[in-house]
Amino acid sequence: MEDTRNGAGGRLLLLDEWTKEESEELVLIYLEDYYRTMDDSFLKEALQITKDERLDIQKIMHRAKSRMS
Repeated sequence: MEDTRNGAGGRLLLLDEWTKEESEELVLIYLEDYYRTMDDSFLKEALQITKDERLDIQKIMHRAKSRMS
C-alpha cells in the first residue's frame, strides 16, 4: 500500500516499512480529519490501518480527541 513520498530520497514508502509510531501518527491524522469533517472515508482508512498494523484504535482515538481540544 503506497502512502507517501519521502522528501529526502523521493522513494515511495510502503506501510510495512513504517514503524509502529509512524503508523499510529498516520491513523491519528486520519482520525483528526474525520472529527473535523465527519467524512467516513477518513474513518475507514484509519480503521483499516489499525486492523492491518494491529494498533490500539481506542488509544489513538483518545489522543486525537485530546489533541483537538
